Amino acid sequence: MSEKPKPFTMTPEGTIRTQTAPDGSISASSDKPIAIAIEDIKSVGIENLVDVEAHEISRLFNSTSHFVKFFGGGEVRFAYNDAGELLEFKMHHVTITIENGERIVLKRGDENTGADT
Repeated sequence: MSEKPKPFTMTPEGTIRTQTAPDGSISASSDKPIAIAIEDIKSVGIENLVDVEAHEISRLFNSTSHFVKFFGGGEVRFAYNDAGELLEFKMHHVTITIENGERIVLKRGDENTGADT
């Protein structure tokens, strides 16, 4: 039995383009940043580890920061505190999937795909 999906909102600075796939999933992209508000993030994952060129993890004070660089373009930076609260999440030319409104899956983008948030 699947859980009821949790709501989230996307607020673009510019024009957002959406496309619905045959499976019902919706893709959104913009040439300007998109802010995404998710109430409770359970996990952040990477669709395919072979797409990762570099992954740096830094601990500073009571927080952990991650920087992920994908082959062919795309970068993600995010940080969270020791209580698990998200402090920062920025990406450039990366595709994300939000599963059940609480799980983020990152995928390598290129110059023509992915969004900036």
